[in-house]
Amino acid sequence: MRIALDAGGVFLVKPSIGELERYAGRRLDEDGVRAAARHLVSSGKAEHVAVTFGVGGALLVNAAGETRLPARKVPVKSAVGAGDAFVGGMVHALTTGAAIDDAFLWGSAAGAAAVMTEGVELCHRADVEALHAAWVAERASVDRSGGAA
Repeated sequence: MRIALDAGGVFLVKPSIGELERYAGRRLDEDGVRAAARHLVSSGKAEHVAVTFGVGGALLVNAAGETRLPARKVPVKSAVGAGDAFVGGMVHALTTGAAIDDAFLWGSAAGAAAVMTEGVELCHRADVEALHAAWVAERASVDRSGGAA
């Protein structure tokens, strides 16, 4: 990750909080994570930074601003592959024409769906689609109510 970011011009980077801390060389609280992600964007190292916090949810930072999603309450069976599923969900959505904000929802849904499976089994499409639909519905509810879900 360091080599790619130091070269600059990365379209999307998805570090976990631990990976971002290793890149920054220090522990980061939520404000520190936001600052580090904003720096990656403002310095041209990355266009979009999606940081995952495990049970703490995820944060997307880009020139348009920030989107913070809490973790979905799902039955947790294994965290193996959740970060990879998150990236896969985002990349799949982007390659099918989704906007970055919706791709972030797809990634979050895929990551949450992955923890619902045993061992090295990855996410199930139906779970990803249901979780994504729930986030879309919640966001629509917030938009209609002016900020309160």
